[in-house]
Amino acid sequence: MNPPKILVQQEPIGPVTMVEIPVLTAGVSQQAIQDQPLLRSQGDKLIIIKGMTVITPEVLAFANTTGNPVSPLTEMQKISLQLYSNQWIKMDTIPILLFNSMFTEGSGNPWAVSPIKLDDWIDVDWNKSKLLYSNGTVSVGTPYSVLFYVQYLPVDRDTKQPLDFFRTS
Repeated sequence: MNPPKILVQQEPIGPVTMVEIPVLTAGVSQQAIQDQPLLRSQGDKLIIIKGMTVITPEVLAFANTTGNPVSPLTEMQKISLQLYSNQWIKMDTIPILLFNSMFTEGSGNPWAVSPIKLDDWIDVDWNKSKLLYSNGTVSVGTPYSVLFYVQYLPVDRDTKQPLDFFRTS
């Protein structure tokens, strides 16, 4: 008799959210990222960004908020990410496809075996962060959205203990 198979998570998932960056205009060289209130440190809470994963159209065809199609591979191949954290550019011109850790058979999408993890980034300023286009412009004529699945941890500013925003009692 074979022993039962037990599935164990390699790493437990904590709080997550989706960041949607609508790209509505062709011919721009960069696209600002809107403020992300859920991912903003404020008052007595700090938000620590643990990791990010780019979402490809094979994973989700349309963005949840705008309904735009998810960025096609031809556009993703031109996009780099610039993130501000702690008042400086902490990530500069990193290709977003480095954040793809999901393999899709036959898609042609490059992917990383392990997701990129960030070194507990505090105070990411989404308003100063942006997408940069390596050829200088967006070429697709239809609007689309770039999506990132973001893992984060809210902590108390003073005690540095994790906060539980989802507790109902």
